[in-house]
Amino acid sequence: MQKLLDLDTTKLFFGTPFQQRNGLKIVPMSIVDGRFDYDSYLRFQVGNNQNDMVHSQYGMSTPMPGANPDRRNMDITVSEEMIAKIRELEAKVVDHFSANSQEIFKSPTLNRELSSILKTTPTGATVMKVKVAVVGDRKCAVRVLESPTTCVLKDADALGRNIDLLGIVDSPGVWYDNSRFGVSLTMQSALVRPPAGGGGSIRGLGAFNLEPGLAEGPDSM
Repeated sequence: MQKLLDLDTTKLFFGTPFQQRNGLKIVPMSIVDGRFDYDSYLRFQVGNNQNDMVHSQYGMSTPMPGANPDRRNMDITVSEEMIAKIRELEAKVVDHFSANSQEIFKSPTLNRELSSILKTTPTGATVMKVKVAVVGDRKCAVRVLESPTTCVLKDADALGRNIDLLGIVDSPGVWYDNSRFGVSLTMQSALVRPPAGGGGSIRGLGAFNLEPGLAEGPDSM
């Protein structure tokens, strides 16, 4: 699994805009020229390995009244280098939308606002916003380190406050509406270091970039 800092933004490809069944408009985005399927999604790991993770102060959000309880939000504190890479990614998106504004927005010039993956907290920290699915076939696969050499599978409640983690996130493309556009990242897998809690190739432990010595114990679910 490539890490965020290894992402080559010159090798991002965009497809033809379309509207999903739920009404959301999408410009597909891929890391493989000419392919726009699940295996070619933009996908990367945040955090380097189990000894060099990223941090989430508040963990996964609780559902707001009227919001979809099956999809939650999570803010992740990332390094200055990661922030720079995300801004590089978003600049690539803005360039594409500016060059194709007539096709996407029926406007010769881009006059919509980028909804950034990054946000600034009240304390002044910059965090990366991700979505977390908690039910369904593609719910986030969460593993918790129980020792330096063992981790166990947990449910999404393990994404609690003040956790360190590795996350594998992906995106099918860039959403847009009449006033904004942006990349939405969904966390597919997480490897969490306590105090949080005590499938496909991107959902197993082997998908993470790890140093030698970590093995997965019996599932605890």
